[in-house]
Amino acid sequence: MSAEANQSFGRSVFERRAPESLPLIERIIAPLKMGRGNTIREISDELLEALTDAYREAASGRISR
Repeated sequence: MSAEANQSFGRSVFERRAPESLPLIERIIAPLKMGRGNTIREISDELLEALTDAYREAASGRISR
């Protein structure tokens, strides 16, 4: 199942707060690139799961500089 949505994600936030999750998310949304001006129109279950994992990574408190 997938949901119809318009969502954009700030790459720099993922680089700082969830860098380990970034490659998987970018693979899932390919050929789109994560970053300013790009909008993801369909959120698949796979993407939602990867975003959930990224949230957990970010919530762990590790921040890359």
